[in-house]
Formats: sequence, C-alpha cells, structure tokens
Amino acid sequence: MTTPSTPAVLRTELGVRGSWYADRACAQRAIEMALPAIEAAVARREVSGGGFLSIVVVDPALSPGDCTFEEAILAEHRIGDRAQWDVDYGAFARAKARQAWMHGTDTHRLQALQPHRLRVGDVAVWGAVCLDGIVVGASGAQPWYDEAFATMVAAALRALVKEAAATQRDPFVGPRPAGDDATSERARRTDEGAASHGAAPQ
Repeated sequence: MTTPSTPAVLRTELGVRGSWYADRACAQRAIEMALPAIEAAVARREVSGGGFLSIVVVDPALSPGDCTFEEAILAEHRIGDRAQWDVDYGAFARAKARQAWMHGTDTHRLQALQPHRLRVGDVAVWGAVCLDGIVVGASGAQPWYDEAFATMVAAALRALVKEAAATQRDPFVGPRPAGDDATSERARRTDEGAASHGAAPQ
C-alpha cells in the first residue's frame, strides 16, 4: 500500500527489481572475495573428491511470492572442468538454494529438524544456507563443506551490502526521483538540525 511517506517513484517504476544493494555485481564480488579460500579447500580430496563445486546466490529481496526461483538467481559460479563432472553439481546447487529460498532456512536445519516440510521431488542432500535472508547454495563437496562455502559467500555479500548501505544519506533507498532534489535537501538539513540539537534523526 502506498502511504504519504512512500517515494513518488517506486523501485519497480525505476526498472529495479529485488535488492537495491545486493545486485548481480555485488553477488559476483562476494563470490570473488571468498573464492581463494574456497578453491584452496576444494583442491583437497577429503573436501571434494573431484575438485568440483557449483555456487548459486539468490536475491535476498525477492521471495517466492515475487517471482520464480530462476528469476531470483543473482549469480552462479563453477569450480573445475564441467566436462569432468560425474553429476550435474549446478543442478544440485540450484535445488539446494531453491529449497532454502522456499523455506527461508538452512537446508541442513530443514532436513534434520523439519523433514515434515519436504515435498515429493525436493532435494535430499543439504548444503545451502539462509544467512539473514541471504540464500546461497553450494554443491560438489561434502555437505558440511558445501554449507561452509555457502556461508562464506553469504557473509561476504552481507559485508559488502553493509558497506554500501553505510553511505546512504537520502531518506529513501535508490536513485533520487526526478525533481526530488529539494525534498532530499530539506530532509538532509532537517536531520543535521536535529543532530545539532541532540535529537536523533528519524
């Protein structure tokens, strides 16, 4: 519902769908941040027998009621020669991520503690996490390592978003609507004035 405090130009009208901060570029950066440690671990045979891994990152601002799972995927990354895969780890990573996204929880927690929520066709192996709403799935290693790698990427994404959000100065997230410069300037001055008088800005 639109209220008087809602910006005149909504995100959908701006052509922006999903998280403003956690976009595709941010998701790719999160993977790149975690990749050196992940690649080093995946090279160990006890971690991943074939040296393969597939990672899937999902938009944290899109829910199952907003779009299909495929539409919510922000980024995917594969480690190892796909031609050498013994199974489709990409499909497994997607299935794990989809399960975590649908239920809003880690797949290990779901399968170990809430198996009554599983449906016919659901993946029965775990390795996806939901960290503060950030869903990442991984497949190719032992499930506990898949979970660890997914957590690393999710935590990196969360840190990148927090860094970006810390620079937010306007009263609403996103690009400033056309002709709204005066409104944003008034809001900024109001906050500065409140701060100078010891009041916390709203």
